[in-house]
Amino acid sequence: MSNNVDINNTLLSDPQNIKERWLRPVNRMGTITILLCILVTFLPSIYLNIRYDAFIGWDSVFPALLLVVVVFGVNWFVEPISFYPVLGNAGSYMGWLAGSVAQQRAPAAIVAREAMEVEQGSQEAEVVSVVAVAGSIVSNLIVLTVTCFVGTAIINVLPEAILSGIAAYVLPAMFGAMLAMFGAKEPLLTIPVFAVMIGLHYLSKFITLPIPTLMSTLLVLVSLAFSILYARALYKKGRINQVK
Repeated sequence: MSNNVDINNTLLSDPQNIKERWLRPVNRMGTITILLCILVTFLPSIYLNIRYDAFIGWDSVFPALLLVVVVFGVNWFVEPISFYPVLGNAGSYMGWLAGSVAQQRAPAAIVAREAMEVEQGSQEAEVVSVVAVAGSIVSNLIVLTVTCFVGTAIINVLPEAILSGIAAYVLPAMFGAMLAMFGAKEPLLTIPVFAVMIGLHYLSKFITLPIPTLMSTLLVLVSLAFSILYARALYKKGRINQVK
């Protein structure tokens, strides 16, 4: 049996059907679940404030909020834009609600698309991404449940060198595998972008900023902007193919 996905052609070939039967319900349900998640996140604080009058005061809240915005604020815009082509519409809602997008959701979606041989950017690819993200979330819950019982015991018997290696190299190895997957398809696009990112990384060692995490944020923004502009230039010249 071929690995190619054959999904309801009537739905996927008609833009109006896609909008009415897929995008609108996804956006509606995604918005509702995200807003409910935000509300539930604040419930413990609201309960403690009402029940025990434990509010710490706005003079403590605003500085803490400002610190969070400075450290993570740019990621609130950069990461959704960066991972949307991989996760799609529904996958983005599910991924950001569950978390660990870069570490688990995006790799799962990429591997699933490769296995099913769907074209990147197509409606079929988005459906496959949704299934992959959902499967990664369920698998994650199962693994976390088991890890809560046996993970501590395993970590306690591992040598410190192994634990340090896992912490240092697991995430780079994961992104390296993703780079290899895409780079093999469009080397003309991947190699120059990768070279620019390496150059920016070494250049950043000679620049000191008042906020340590600001440099990594700037590197992501510059690399993302260069990747988009370079890909657009190659596309206009006909050097890379259009995704249908």
